[in-house]
Amino acid sequence: MKVSSPQLERRRALRRQKRQELFGNSWRTLALLLLSGSLGWMLLRFGWTLEGTSQVMVLGNSGLAPERVAAAGEFSFPKPLLEINPAQLERQLNRDLPVQSVRVRRLIFPARLEVEMQTRNPVARATRRIPGGIDLGLVDSEGHWIEPDPSVSLPPPTTQIVVDGWSRSRRDVIATLLGEQSLLDNNLERIVLRSDGAIQLRCGQLGEIDLGRNIALLNRQIDAIQQLSLNLPKAVISGQKALIDLSNPDRPEIQLPAKATS
Repeated sequence: MKVSSPQLERRRALRRQKRQELFGNSWRTLALLLLSGSLGWMLLRFGWTLEGTSQVMVLGNSGLAPERVAAAGEFSFPKPLLEINPAQLERQLNRDLPVQSVRVRRLIFPARLEVEMQTRNPVARATRRIPGGIDLGLVDSEGHWIEPDPSVSLPPPTTQIVVDGWSRSRRDVIATLLGEQSLLDNNLERIVLRSDGAIQLRCGQLGEIDLGRNIALLNRQIDAIQQLSLNLPKAVISGQKALIDLSNPDRPEIQLPAKATS
């Protein structure tokens, strides 16, 4: 059946009208999406902002003030909340503050930053070499260095041990020796970590003990110290500046001063 020319024109006009309406609706939808997205971004970027340390909530037992946390995090206020990377801030605070663990959360309603920290518990006093001198500090049971901080109230060390020559690379050695005090009859007094890699101990009963440089022997050396504590006659080293050489734990040697041996 043939369609008359007026009818064909009306159909074409209706199709053009529908295309125009669809095109117009698409543009309006796109414009609304762009506008709402921009408004949402502006709200997230500038609406949730930390205006000062009153919006930094410090939780846990660290004893640190919000001002100390903000300074360690290098905040400049006002600080958009979304500019803060929680994982990066956790690493930074864990590195620069005397804390064992850090957990950071950004909260939107109301805008605030929650920082939960647990302090490190000192086990021994320590020294470390720095350019121009010696730095004094503390270490925990895992051998981590604790920098004294006037803004943090730390408990006193749980032992009287002193670690001389702390370094990050010897943390495992320190942790092992501190953790084996019971095997050392709890009379370990000093751990000396020399720059050449040698390790020397001072024990209340056995005196000076040279462990040498081979840390792979450390567990066997600790066992040897325990056996010497139990079996070595006290008269052998009593009152003398003796040195027990355990660089070879299978063949301990006692080195006495020349005057004593003569």
